[in-house]
Amino acid sequence: MSTVQQFARIVSRFCKCDDTCDRAWTSCLFKSVGGCLASLHICLWLFCYYTCFFKMIPEQFSTPWLQLMDAIMLVGVFATVYNILSCWSYTNEPPKNWRPASERDDGGFCSSCGFERPARAHHCSACNRCVLKKDHHCFWLNTCIGFYNYKFFVSFLFWTYLNAFVFVLLTIHPVIRIFQGFYYEATQFPFAAIGTCLVGLITLFCIFFFWLYHLWLVDRNLTSFEHQFGVTYSWFKSELTACSQSCEHGENPYNIGRARNWQQVFGRGIWGMVFPFLVPTQGDGCYFDTAHESKV
Repeated sequence: MSTVQQFARIVSRFCKCDDTCDRAWTSCLFKSVGGCLASLHICLWLFCYYTCFFKMIPEQFSTPWLQLMDAIMLVGVFATVYNILSCWSYTNEPPKNWRPASERDDGGFCSSCGFERPARAHHCSACNRCVLKKDHHCFWLNTCIGFYNYKFFVSFLFWTYLNAFVFVLLTIHPVIRIFQGFYYEATQFPFAAIGTCLVGLITLFCIFFFWLYHLWLVDRNLTSFEHQFGVTYSWFKSELTACSQSCEHGENPYNIGRARNWQQVFGRGIWGMVFPFLVPTQGDGCYFDTAHESKV
């Protein structure tokens, strides 16, 4: 149980709340914390964009190399904004009155929502609803990442990393000159350059490994939730011999081959991760092929 959930449980007990009110408190606190982190994240990136677009590039815009950096950042701005809005626009909520077509499609009964949920769907305490193919709840975007917005989230990580790389390229030389003692000779905006470079370096270090981790999950057809807790559905325990790919907590029945795993998230073609809006999402998030079925 997280610290936010523990605090919500204490508050609900003090107020003598029932389970429904307890879940509402937890969701409210999660959303409040996520809203603060999302606002901080957006403000930092606006500061970096402003510094690079209106401060650093105009000082040295004469070279074609800087014009290329400017073009990359322009595309990155629109791609990042589009991916964020796309992550916000999908709730990934299972259809009401959904019923499994077979045992493989059954994810069990959700006591919080009060209805049957598809396989790979899990309840999110922050959103207070079940989420199709839940990966995780992202506090930096203040939304749940699931079946419909997962490809936009991975694309968001890609463009965030690329933008951070450009931030560092544009500011690293002036920052080095600043620390050599040439404060205003290096740039007219030393503190903005140092702040942007610092944000870019931290983002490069953190996002790179996080992005690689999610590419690895796509390659194995896993979610963060499944990688952490394993695939524990009772129907597949008797079919372990039909599933060849293993994960940390056991076999993974949803690994249907590298090519099909990637197509399931990004669709056909090579542009699904860079520009996910070009490729429609495959499937409905309720039914998934398994390794056993692909071998039959």
